[in-house]
Amino acid sequence: MSINNIFNSYKVTRAMSRAGTLTNKPVIESKNGWIKKEMYIDLNINNYNTVQEFIDDIV
Repeated sequence: MSINNIFNSYKVTRAMSRAGTLTNKPVIESKNGWIKKEMYIDLNINNYNTVQEFIDDIV
């Protein structure tokens, strides 16, 4: 299944910016930065067998 079909299945609107244009979506970029920082500080990625387990712990 292609990524476009997945977006359509879940009724998600896909929005993409050019690389290096953080001001296009500052709230999302800020949240992504926060999540990345928390992942490195609070969670040891080597303790997980799958990406899904890691995501479940983050959420």
